[in-house]
Amino acid sequence: MALKYLITGATGNLGGQVLRYFTENVRLSEFAAASSKASNRSVFEDRGIAFRHVDFNDVESLETGLRDVENLLFMPPKKRE
Repeated sequence: MALKYLITGATGNLGGQVLRYFTENVRLSEFAAASSKASNRSVFEDRGIAFRHVDFNDVESLETGLRDVENLLFMPPKKRE
């Protein structure tokens, strides 16, 4: 089954705001939150929000995390120095 929306950066400021909008206005079955840290899974799942691990530096997590996603809401990670 396809996932209509995937929100990256959902633990960040902008991604968190987008996620809040979605939880208030979109059915939970239509979206998931994504984070580069698999340890964040419970942060979302404890609230009934589906979770996908997506690390843009890890090809395997990209392949599995983005599978069957129709729309990606990309919040870029903070620039690492």
